Amino acid sequence: AVLKKKGKSEFHIGYFRDDPKEKPVFLARNDSSVDCTITPISENIFGAVYWYLQNEKKTSPFIAVACQKLIDKLKKWAEEKKYSLDEYNIKKRIQKTVCRTFHHAGIVVPYNKKTQLGYRKLVESDSK
Repeated sequence: AVLKKKGKSEFHIGYFRDDPKEKPVFLARNDSSVDCTITPISENIFGAVYWYLQNEKKTSPFIAVACQKLIDKLKKWAEEKKYSLDEYNIKKRIQKTVCRTFHHAGIVVPYNKKTQLGYRKLVESDSK
């Protein structure tokens, strides 16, 4: 997990990869005490932290001001460094999805339209 709430909460944000050898596709959130759904947030960690702070400031008036100050600093820094704070566009991913999954993020693998096959080697070995 890249970001995890304190205490007994099972909410966390982490990287999602279609292929373990490639860069992460997006950062996603999940609360495993609620369900197994992986919900994409952003393409980079700054967008994910921005999303988290936006939602966290709504939970308590005692932390709203601190969250807003951090949000303002993050926005300024992201603009200077040209990082996007936009949410991840799941519609583009859905078009590339080869198979739906129980966690709702889908499976995206290289797909050959001519042969109608999509395949990626697994990290596990078939050998005994």
